[in-house]
Amino acid sequence: MFVNFIKRCRGYVKIRISGFSPERFMNLCGNRDILLWQVQRQNDDYIMCISIRDFLCLRPILKKTRTKVTILKKYGFPFLVHRYQKRKVFPAGILFCAVFLWLMSLFLWEIRIDGNLYRTDDVINDYLREIEIVPGILKGKIDCEQIEKGLRQRFDDITWASAKIQGTGLKIQIKENTMPVPDTSEQTACDLVSEKTGTIVEIITRSGVPLCTKDMGVTKGTVLVSGSIPIKDDSGTITDYRYVAADADIKLKTVYHYQDTFPLRIMKREYTGRERSSLYLANHEEIIYLPQCNHSFQLYDSYLTEYQIPFVKDVRLPVFIGYTRNREYYEASRKYTKEAAYELASKKLEKYCMNLMEKGVQIITNSVKIESTSDLCTASGDIQVIEDAGKEQKISIVMEDTL
Repeated sequence: MFVNFIKRCRGYVKIRISGFSPERFMNLCGNRDILLWQVQRQNDDYIMCISIRDFLCLRPILKKTRTKVTILKKYGFPFLVHRYQKRKVFPAGILFCAVFLWLMSLFLWEIRIDGNLYRTDDVINDYLREIEIVPGILKGKIDCEQIEKGLRQRFDDITWASAKIQGTGLKIQIKENTMPVPDTSEQTACDLVSEKTGTIVEIITRSGVPLCTKDMGVTKGTVLVSGSIPIKDDSGTITDYRYVAADADIKLKTVYHYQDTFPLRIMKREYTGRERSSLYLANHEEIIYLPQCNHSFQLYDSYLTEYQIPFVKDVRLPVFIGYTRNREYYEASRKYTKEAAYELASKKLEKYCMNLMEKGVQIITNSVKIESTSDLCTASGDIQVIEDAGKEQKISIVMEDTL
């Protein structure tokens, strides 16, 4: 590989040797250290390759052996330069492109964010814009350590951040704290109150004083477990209170009222099969269609696919290539049959029940009825369930001076 590269840099030619004694020609070349390679016999002639420097030394050998040389093909950089020496714009264009790509590689053109689960890319990008880290900034102005420190200070749930420049991109990796930090201070003292009206099915108290029992009916806002523990003296008189965070497993039987109504006549999209597509080039501010995407559709859906043009690995240009696809449609009026409306209402009810069960709610009875009129389909009724109860409500602790 390296030898071939050197040969092409120096230049060589493929020649045909014909005449009285081509074998003697090759022997004399060997005696004078003239290198010949890829030697092939073709009838009475020989075809071979020879460097430019050695080719210029063949005149006395050709005269002595009474042979004739014919150049078949030229290879290498010297011939390329000679071919384009009158076309100065071409090498100038190559030089301009090389300089342009080098200049573009000095700027940041892409920001990649990995590891974020709760904080979206838009939120982090908004912060980066505040500190003037945007596509198009010089890479020399980017302080990765300052970005890492700023992310940890700005967002409390980010426990670790890493920022590094790869090519023309900035790669930011973060780790978020998914475990809540427990607060054991006195300010966390709270009661457990009921969020709904129902009947207590089960209660297991771990901390606090239970104020309800099994099969007891409660209303919304009723205190189920108190976080105020009374302290009594020997006579049974309450002398003080100790405040804790009430904690208990409470099951409450309650009722959800389900109501869903939708019209039987709807407007549905019907696609005509006509489409218009177009390629486009874009930067961060402007879009150029290739060719111009013109259509006379009044109603249509647009589908967009966009990619950033890569140059080499980790080096991307500030140019995007995209593809738009426009599909024409018209709105047609459709009416559900009673069977189709009942099936749709049943699916909505089933999805609603599935969402409840995914939240740990146990469904006991379902008395929802589905009815259809000439224009509407209505599903309404009660769903009796058993679910976890007990919402924390902070206790306002009033400190009183005792004389």
